[in-house]
Amino acid sequence: MKMSHSDLIPHGPRGYLPSEGEQIYFETFGDPSRETVVFSHGLGGNRVIWFQQVPEFARHYHVINWDQRGFGRSSATTGKMGPEPSARDLAMILDRLQVERAHLIGQSMGGWASMGFAVKHPDRLRSLVLADSIAGVYTPAIREHYAEFIGRDVIAGQNGTLAIGQHSAIGDNLRQRDMIRAFLFEQIGAPTREIVQVMRNLLLNTEYTHELPQAPSFPVMFIVGSEDLIFPPEVMREAAAQVPGSQVVEIPETGHSPYFEAPNEWNQIVFQFLASVQ
Repeated sequence: MKMSHSDLIPHGPRGYLPSEGEQIYFETFGDPSRETVVFSHGLGGNRVIWFQQVPEFARHYHVINWDQRGFGRSSATTGKMGPEPSARDLAMILDRLQVERAHLIGQSMGGWASMGFAVKHPDRLRSLVLADSIAGVYTPAIREHYAEFIGRDVIAGQNGTLAIGQHSAIGDNLRQRDMIRAFLFEQIGAPTREIVQVMRNLLLNTEYTHELPQAPSFPVMFIVGSEDLIFPPEVMREAAAQVPGSQVVEIPETGHSPYFEAPNEWNQIVFQFLASVQ
């Protein structure tokens, strides 16, 4: 099908920005006069993992996509990685691009970067979407679950052999119905086991529960896959209960990454949420 002029989505500024001794890679798409949406990837990916979202959202929004420190094209030469540096990097990107307010969308690890920014700059958010991410919102039960998952997954990684397309961040349903896309997910990120363990420990020890405002000035939505092993629906609901006024949406037959596993449904849910923001 031949594309019309209205279907052409322009690339905007892209490249590297200096931040605390690192080089942070970012890309922009769509009309910069529209509201801005920022995608922050998880531990199992980089900016490329959003390939099923960026072209769709850039039809209606100004989109910023970026690599966190040590992922994709962004550097990690100083050894300072984790949620708090990422939140500062996110602030730097928005400042340099002169974006006053934005919709933040954070997947898993990216939820910590988004929440870290939100608690420091609540007036700069239009909304916050936490996709399969507790985003540093802990209760004793949530902390116990995540610590137990980390220990279990480390043992499996050391002693087990995973099949092609098998990954703790996607559900078995995807591998069974579309091995090629499951393999693609596995290959896009593929961080080293050492980075995974370091980052998981940083996530476990970065908490924003007590920094949350009593009544957030921006709407918050949690999205979770029904078969998420890392942050299952009951864990996500307990996290959401700590964020006044937030909502939870569950996507059936998906694991930790519904945005990748069921992109059409995930995109529609987020589009509807963003459209509801006043």
